[in-house]
Amino acid sequence: MKLRVQVALVSMIVTALILGLSGVLAIRLVLNQVVGTADQALQARSRSIERRLVFSSTRPVLPFEIPSNFRGFGPSRVVPLAQLLTDSGKVLSTFGGASTKALLSGPLHIPAPGVSEFYSLSRSHGMYRVLVERSAFNGHELVLVALPIGPDLALVNRLRDVLIIIWMLSVMMSGFGSYLLARRVLAPVERLRRRAAEAEISAEAISLPVPQTHDEVEALGQTMNSLLGRLQGALADQHRFLSNASHELRTPLAALRLELELAVSTERSEEELRRSSQEALTTTETLVDLVERLFTLSVLDERIPISDSNELDIVEICQDAVALRAEQAKVCDVALELCSMDSEVIVGERAYLTLAVSTLIDNAIRFSNPSGTVTVEVTSKAVPNCEKFERQVSVAVTNHGPGFPLEYLPQAFDRFSRPDEARPRVAGGAGLGLALVKSIAEAHQGFAEIVAPGPGETKVRFVVPSQRNLSKVS
Repeated sequence: MKLRVQVALVSMIVTALILGLSGVLAIRLVLNQVVGTADQALQARSRSIERRLVFSSTRPVLPFEIPSNFRGFGPSRVVPLAQLLTDSGKVLSTFGGASTKALLSGPLHIPAPGVSEFYSLSRSHGMYRVLVERSAFNGHELVLVALPIGPDLALVNRLRDVLIIIWMLSVMMSGFGSYLLARRVLAPVERLRRRAAEAEISAEAISLPVPQTHDEVEALGQTMNSLLGRLQGALADQHRFLSNASHELRTPLAALRLELELAVSTERSEEELRRSSQEALTTTETLVDLVERLFTLSVLDERIPISDSNELDIVEICQDAVALRAEQAKVCDVALELCSMDSEVIVGERAYLTLAVSTLIDNAIRFSNPSGTVTVEVTSKAVPNCEKFERQVSVAVTNHGPGFPLEYLPQAFDRFSRPDEARPRVAGGAGLGLALVKSIAEAHQGFAEIVAPGPGETKVRFVVPSQRNLSKVS
């Protein structure tokens, strides 16, 4: 069921309940007013009759009180009909009509002295409101006063019929008006929905028409456009990632295929086969390293929380990474040094942190000047006025080399991004190193940055909160 129909139905139900209850209450009040007014008139007439009976020396004949223009014309709307009855219900005297038949038939309930009882009676010529009380002139006699209320009840019934018609028209108008209002209010939302349904997932930007209504509908359109922009960006990143990954995999796979084809297609010496096998092994290692990095990035993209039960010494991790890269640095004629503080405990995954430190060291060695020095520095400091960190641990790797071009800095941490696209992959890698470091740092609630781009001294670091901070961050 459409929303505007639901709004119309709810409006009709609410209007029906409110007006219906109000109408019932109004009819009840009018009926009570009619009956109350009749009861007051009956009591006033009863007291008048009682005074005449008390001050009369002989029992009067009541019709003498009726004006001549009322005699013989049935019940009067001006003067109530009155009867004087015995306990058994026999009419002793009457006025207000020619008939002497008792208005109340059957045994009478005799009220107590000073107590008035009221009845509603239906007769062939209309409805009556009746008062019965003991006579002050003779305690064994009853005074009955009756007032016709049929015309008043007929007026109340007509009023009820008018209210019913007004109620029905109001309910229908409320539903119709609510439907039109909801349709008008939801028209911009419907246009947004149709535009979103017609939009195709492609490289082109998707934008929904935002109405300038300065209300929640406009805010909804802006939010949807922002969401679509983020989705479009994520889709573009995914396409770019797949394109770059396939491009990076295609070159080593083609080289591996060529080496294997040469190994099996011609007569080759043992030395040539050994050299081909070594090249094939090197290419395979490159492929394995690339696939492992891609897999690590995909795992980190899933935002799986890092376990907070692994307490690690970041200085020890850096010492192990430096020891593993010592031979590589020696081959490249680069001095590798570790400048660290005392042990600092953090919470995280050892494999990821080791990979981040090793990646920074590999990059620094690869792009360091001959006879240069690569320094790994671990520091810790307090961070004032920071909601996330009270203290943070920084792992910075410094070398002396060509550095990063200034125009490269904005996309330095993007995937498959390299300072010089023409640089051979053997020298420059696939462009996943800094992206991997950034993802690992963010997974540990930290960040990565280029402190000094060079040329000359180049420093890249990642920062993570110390173990003392994580309880506050989490």
